[in-house]
Amino acid sequence: MGPMKPPTTLPRWRVAVVVLLTAAGAAFGLNPDFAVTQYRLKNWGASDGIPHASVSALFQASDGYLWVGTYAGGARFDGERFVPLSELTGGRIPNQSIDVIGETADGVLWFGMTTDGLYVLAPDGSVAHYGVDDGLPNPRVTMVHVDRTGVQWIGTAGGLVRAAGPWDDLRFERAMDQTIWAMLEDDEDRLFAGGETGLWTLEDDRWTRFGASERIDGAHIWDLALDAGAIWVGWRGGLSRYSSGQWRHFLPEEGLPNPVIRGLTVDSAGALWFGSAGGGVGRVLNGEVQVLTQRDGLAADVNWETITDAEGNVWISSAAGLTRISETLVQSMGSPEGLEPGLVWTLARDRDGAMWVGFNGAGVSRIDPDGGITPIGFLNRPGAGIVQTIAFKDGQPFIGTFSGVDMVSDDRLVHIEAVPDRRVRVLLPRRAGGLWVAPDHGLGILEGSDFRFVVAPGLDELIIAKIEEQPDGSLLIAAESGGIWRLTDERLERLDSGNSLFPVRDFWVSDAGRVWLATAGLFWLDDAGRPQAVGPINDLMPTQLHALATDGNGNLWVTSNFGVARIALAGLDAFARGERSAPDYRIFGDTDGMRSAEANGGHQNPYAFDERGFLWVPTTEGVAIFDTSRRDTGLAGPVEPLIERLLADGNPVLLENSVTLDAGVRRVEIEFTALRLTDPGRLRFRYRLVPGEPRWRDVDDRRVPFNGLPPGDYRFEVAASASNGDWSSPATMSFSLAPFWWQRTDVRVGALGLVGLLMLLYIRSLQARERMLEELVAARTDALESANEKLQAMARRDALTKLPNRREATRRLDELWDRGGDFYLAVLDLDHFKQLNDTLGHLAGDECLMAVGRILAENMRESGGFYARVGGEEFWAVFEVASVDATRNQLEAAAAAVARAAIPHPASVEPYVTLSTGLARRQADDRRWQDIVVRADEALYQAKDQGRNRIVEALGD
Repeated sequence: MGPMKPPTTLPRWRVAVVVLLTAAGAAFGLNPDFAVTQYRLKNWGASDGIPHASVSALFQASDGYLWVGTYAGGARFDGERFVPLSELTGGRIPNQSIDVIGETADGVLWFGMTTDGLYVLAPDGSVAHYGVDDGLPNPRVTMVHVDRTGVQWIGTAGGLVRAAGPWDDLRFERAMDQTIWAMLEDDEDRLFAGGETGLWTLEDDRWTRFGASERIDGAHIWDLALDAGAIWVGWRGGLSRYSSGQWRHFLPEEGLPNPVIRGLTVDSAGALWFGSAGGGVGRVLNGEVQVLTQRDGLAADVNWETITDAEGNVWISSAAGLTRISETLVQSMGSPEGLEPGLVWTLARDRDGAMWVGFNGAGVSRIDPDGGITPIGFLNRPGAGIVQTIAFKDGQPFIGTFSGVDMVSDDRLVHIEAVPDRRVRVLLPRRAGGLWVAPDHGLGILEGSDFRFVVAPGLDELIIAKIEEQPDGSLLIAAESGGIWRLTDERLERLDSGNSLFPVRDFWVSDAGRVWLATAGLFWLDDAGRPQAVGPINDLMPTQLHALATDGNGNLWVTSNFGVARIALAGLDAFARGERSAPDYRIFGDTDGMRSAEANGGHQNPYAFDERGFLWVPTTEGVAIFDTSRRDTGLAGPVEPLIERLLADGNPVLLENSVTLDAGVRRVEIEFTALRLTDPGRLRFRYRLVPGEPRWRDVDDRRVPFNGLPPGDYRFEVAASASNGDWSSPATMSFSLAPFWWQRTDVRVGALGLVGLLMLLYIRSLQARERMLEELVAARTDALESANEKLQAMARRDALTKLPNRREATRRLDELWDRGGDFYLAVLDLDHFKQLNDTLGHLAGDECLMAVGRILAENMRESGGFYARVGGEEFWAVFEVASVDATRNQLEAAAAAVARAAIPHPASVEPYVTLSTGLARRQADDRRWQDIVVRADEALYQAKDQGRNRIVEALGD
């Protein structure tokens, strides 16, 4: 066994993935219609596995992996997991500062170091190193570039060189004495270089100055980018664009957040992104500069590299980690875009296309079609700033608030005195003239300056959330006080069976006449008026639903505190008839770009559709906007998996065509992935091991452990699936586990023959010595009974810690309970144990558990009672006759002993392993000993919530 190396050849499927990703980039790049604040940002830092928080280099290789260089080495990233470069190469590339990463056409990766020259990593895992003694002018490598003719260029702090020859025998030829930081080729195959003294171009194999710009000449140039034939230049002083012989300079006075512009990249929509040395990240689109800073969610405002990956995401390196800027299905509109901050209750669109926004406390604002925002505010009355509903009558906006109804005239609010100053949930234009108004209880009509309540028995008892006029002139009513009702003339009837529904906020009637309800879940009414639950939706949105909206693209939209669901109308009634097991649906939340998944809204259809058919939904952090015609982002079809490495008892094994593991290997771990950087968390995996586990098993992690496999030949298969549910063809790896000599077939056959011969001789001797046989049988019987006793003892012990296991603890507690009497029970849990496994590995986790088991056993040996390991990192302690003080002292001594052991834990509340404990005792009203466990467990959770590394008691009176 030795350090893992990548496969010796690039598998065909990996090439196919890169082609697919590249093709998908244009389809799923960043939408240029979005402001920079409306994209989705995700950050990674040192705690996520990056070798160092300062990320100085970024590069996406041809196989789809993202590589990062930091002050403490490099790492490979698949979207979920960082694997250190030093680990991949067995330490042959050290954990030193990396300034630049590149790749040649044959898949060889180049790592330019800050102080240690150039390291080259071949696809077969071989490594070569080049320094000053090999011909580099300086040990600091500033740039690597392969031009279209295949020439390899290396920039160093001592000048620019050409590299020639195979990767493991490079020769260097000095090309220019300038320090070069960036190179590119334009559409005419001209080669440009930017360095510490300006911009250069290669003409007739000579480097000459280029630009004829007073600002660029002699400037320190950090990066170059090409955009539709134009050259972008990021330099120490600004950002410039050269096209058709003309320069345009972007300086701080033109909107640049910082004069030092570093990394440049052009996204799939043609927008330029840049990093700055303290002002965040900027985007230039159509000549306009927009900026993202740490306040908007960036990891840091000091940013260096920027790249666009094959899927259209923009990646930013910074002094505090790595940031991905990605497309989102949901566009946000809130305080970063100029709206009043806070919770939005309702939305309405007027006949001129303007969108009106009602806030919980900030009144109302208008968003004009050109994007201009006009805050209207609210009148000085208690509750007048809490807007529940907005309606238009003859183009006039009416606002329902917690304090009656206001009208907007010339962007000024006028209070309607005729309507009671109570909470108004419903405003709706009335076909016969005027407005329907629901003020707190009951229903009224506002005509001009006159207001009157509608009279119908029981109507004044309803708290109305929504009304809808029907073609026959009746009103359907959703009641906040419960139920769905119909009002015909002055007669009120309930349509549901009653007493079975929570508050109804909204309803929708399908083309088939079926009534769907937004209540404590999504329901429909059967022919008898009984509400029937949509279980698949309600399980994921277990709360009061707020609104139902249908778009023009065949979808029903449902809002809730747990996100927004999109349900395909096709087949929805078929689901209600029991002809389908589940409707087709998708739930959107903060992972899809919503700043808040709490889309609670208000009353009387709080959502609105704009002129494009986009759905606007209120949330607790502004507005979420959905393109109702768009499908999910991501790759079509299956995503191909890749088996990365195999570990035998924690040691990486070289992956070759045939892998044989040494006899005695107890734990085999197989790591795999799928190369997708957009929403990698949505990928699903399943695996099987033949012959060990021949059935497919779903797995959440990208690592599968197998413990205690018997010797033999195995085939591991893993398949991946994107959100569309299609499974890929499996990636396959075969390995063998060698037997010990005494497990070999020939040895066993020989041993069996020898045993047969001995048995024959033994039987003959028994015929002559019957008494000896009886004595031997008796001895064997005694030995068997002793072995059975040992087996029973082993069945009662935890194999890892040697403490009693859950089965034995349960047996003892049953006996203790039957005897009666008082006793104490504590539940102990190792703090942040999962992080210990994730950080130090499962082997370190096992060693930690064994050490804690020994400490607890020694601790209990001094006081009686018993400890047991009942699962994972959880232990029970039982004290039969001890007082509460003695019990507490015993537990404190156990926690102190664990702390004194100083078992390393880099991600816990202390730098070592600590215990959190919940303590309970038997109470008179306990019906079973499990009741004590429940109280102790609740006390344990309190200990966790209070900061861990402590004891919380739940002893009662």
